[in-house]
Amino acid sequence: MVERLSVLIVPLLALLLVVFIGCASFQDVVTPCYIDTDAVAFAGQEPNDVKVLGLYTSLWDAKRLAARIDYVADENQKQLTRMLVDNVDRHAYLAGNHVKYIADAEEFKQTAFSPSGPIGMMLPMATAFGIGALGISKPKDKRKIDSLNKVTPPKPA
Repeated sequence: MVERLSVLIVPLLALLLVVFIGCASFQDVVTPCYIDTDAVAFAGQEPNDVKVLGLYTSLWDAKRLAARIDYVADENQKQLTRMLVDNVDRHAYLAGNHVKYIADAEEFKQTAFSPSGPIGMMLPMATAFGIGALGISKPKDKRKIDSLNKVTPPKPA
């Protein structure tokens, strides 16, 4: 009798174990769960692609979507980190060149506008030439003066 009982108990326990494991894994698919459309959009999926059964969203769908959301967030953070590093490198390169260009322009300004530079020497010469040119009369001016000095006879009335 004990042997018969042991022959029945072992398959029965195996069957119960299969039923419990099967039901436990199937519970998430059967349990309904609300999924926000913003979470679906953030994960980069369509609302109808989330549903496994097609009728409603389940707890299994929500857990799968949560894993996808974590993956997308990690990828976004990695991309932002790469962009930040690229931005820092680009800023350092451009700022260094810009400072060099400013220093070169300052040096050119000091050279060009110093008293011994070309612009510093030409300004007094141009001023002296302009003042000197005012004192020289032109041939046209002499003709105007001569025409003004001529006596014109009065017109008969």
